[in-house]
Order: sequence, then C-alpha cells, then structure tokens
Amino acid sequence: QEKDLLVTVVGTLGNVCIVTPDVGNAIFSCKSTAFRAKDNVSPELLCVYLNTVQGRGLLMRNARGAIQMGFNLKDLEHIPVPSFSESFIKEIERVFVAAYQKQQEAKNKHKEAASVLLSELGLNDFNAEHVPAYESNIESVLDAARMDADYYQPKYEEIADKIRGYKHGWKPLPELITVSKQKIDPEPETEYGYVELADINSSLGIIQNITQLQGGELPSRGRMKIKKGDVVVSSVEGSLEKVALVTQDRSNLVSSTGFFVFRSKQFSPQVNLALLKSAPLQHLLKREAQGTILTAIPQKSLSRIPVPQLPENIQKQVIELLQESHDAIFESEKLLSDAKNKVESLIEDKAGAAKVA
Repeated sequence: QEKDLLVTVVGTLGNVCIVTPDVGNAIFSCKSTAFRAKDNVSPELLCVYLNTVQGRGLLMRNARGAIQMGFNLKDLEHIPVPSFSESFIKEIERVFVAAYQKQQEAKNKHKEAASVLLSELGLNDFNAEHVPAYESNIESVLDAARMDADYYQPKYEEIADKIRGYKHGWKPLPELITVSKQKIDPEPETEYGYVELADINSSLGIIQNITQLQGGELPSRGRMKIKKGDVVVSSVEGSLEKVALVTQDRSNLVSSTGFFVFRSKQFSPQVNLALLKSAPLQHLLKREAQGTILTAIPQKSLSRIPVPQLPENIQKQVIELLQESHDAIFESEKLLSDAKNKVESLIEDKAGAAKVA
C-alpha cells in the first residue's frame, strides 16, 4: 500500500524504495519484504535513512548465506533507527513530495512524446487485439521460416502495413538505426560500470543504477560495450519493455549480452528511444521472438521490422519532450540525493558529538 517500504531480501540485497501514490492496487516479488512505518514514524525519513551509507551498512550487516545471500526477516527487526527533530523530518518529507512531482512530470513528458509518435503514424487508437482464429498462406510461412501460429496474428501485419504505408516512407530497422555488435574482452583489474535488466526503469527509459565491478568480477554475459547516446533494448520476450537511453558520460560501460545496443544513424538518441519504446515497434519485436525455454529475438530478424522515416519537425518535438523528461528526472534524483546527504551529515555530526562527550 502507499508509503510501504519495499526491501529486496534475496539475490540483489538491500535495495529500498517507497510505494508512491500512483501505484494503486499492487503486489510485488516474494524475494522482497515490506516495512510499514508505525504512526509516529515518517516512512519518507525511514526510506532515506535506509539508503544512506549508515543505514545501508546496518542493513547489509545482516546478510547471510553462502551460494545465495539473503536476509533473515527477524534480523531486520533489530536495525537501529536514529531519532530526528520534527522540523528535520518535515523538511525531508517536503523533498520527497517535490521529487515525486518531478518524476510525474517526467512520466507525463514521456507519454506526450509517445502520443506525438503514434498520432503521426495514425496508430493512436489502434487496438492490438488478439483474435482466436485467422488464416495465412504458404508463401508467408516460407518467407518467414516460421510455423508458430502466433506469428501470423493479424495485429502484427496491421501494424507493419500501417508503417509501410507511412506518408514519408519507411526502411528496415538496421538501415535507420545502427545495431552495435561491439563487445569487450574485460581486463581483470580494470573497473567497469555494469548494466543489467534490473537497472532499467522501463517507464522512463533510463538506467537507474550502474554497478561498479572489476573485470574479473563481471558475469560472463557482461560483454556488450555501451556508451552515452546508445539505446539498450532487452532481447528477451518477457522483458522487451526494458528499453533505456544511456545518458551517463562514462568510460568502460558494459551491459548484458541480453540487450541489443542501438546507435544513432539517421535519428538522434532520443528519437531512437521513442521509436524502440513505442507500442508498434514493441509488438513487432515481440513477434520476432523465438525459442522454447528462453524466448528471445535473433539479431538477424531485426531486418524484418519496418521503421518510419520521421520528418524533422516530428523528430524535434520528440527530442524536446524527452529532454524535458530527462531534465525532470535529473532534478528528482538530485533532490533525493541532497536529502540523503543531509541525513548522513546529521548522523555523522551526532556520532561525533557523542564521541566528544
């Protein structure tokens, strides 16, 4: 429910976030737990505290296990929480409200950019309906080399036909957006910034977390070279919505080989992001997924995906809206970072005063 704190307790340990008002009715992973603040405790302050150096350190101190680390929930009940003045708590709560408002602004700008794109393609009101019965022909089956019935769902061809009939023309995806195959051979003692599926905020198209690892610590799948301006897209069917623009200007960035890495050719990075996150291209990507246990998209099938040749005025609108979205997210993250720094400083000051006394 709203203002619960969600804490990961298995696998990736110690991530803490607060449930915001827009979530509504929701459930979450059994590999997490919920802290529910009592009436006299500020959940916003508690969330900030558990993300500070001190709070996270006390949280991680309770990690147990050998092959897979985890938290025993009883241990978490004994984490000490400092007391703060009422005025300080109110200040932190105001920061949370401001940060949340900025996040909502970012989401709205993203939706506007998507609406501009869909309106231009005439797909604003398109309903990708799954129909129970339909026909195809042998020529289509031989051309696609696919025998699975879902591939021939009419919705896919309706979307593709709409793009192919676009007034400004279209081309296959690789002719408008570069598909990077660049990989790294990590050096054991060199530090790399590693991005995986869990680090992607799919609603905003951003990378929310980068894990710093030595080359020798990188998982075997951590080999795809990425850089600022790239757009990463999951190639696995169940997580195709994991699409993000790399905004971090850092060297030695790598992602999982479970991502496609797209680079600018005809469009700007923001337009690439909008296109690859759009409902039409998400449907067409999903159509190309193959496999049994782990269904994924082979890179060779990307040439079957039509992409519209958007005119400059539409590109400009999309770029401006997505830039405003990312600016709002940056401001939100700065507000939360400042709040965390204030809590850390206050704890350090109190600890220092206690030692002197």
